[in-house]
Amino acid sequence: MTTTPLQERKKAFATARSIEPCVNAACGYEECECGPACECGDVALAGEGRDPSTRVTCEPCVEFMKRSRKRLEEST
Repeated sequence: MTTTPLQERKKAFATARSIEPCVNAACGYEECECGPACECGDVALAGEGRDPSTRVTCEPCVEFMKRSRKRLEEST
């Protein structure tokens, strides 16, 4: 099975913190702390100008989306 760069970063993040990595392919947050229980939708959509906030359910990912939106707004 081939892993993506995002999956590798998620694994490295989790390993460094001795937690299980997020395995949700729809979650684009590399520092997700939800582990296998992550239920977020496609947070990667933020970079495409779409608002996926209604599909983000995990608190760490919600905070990530807020920071991402703020960066997007500041860059425009």
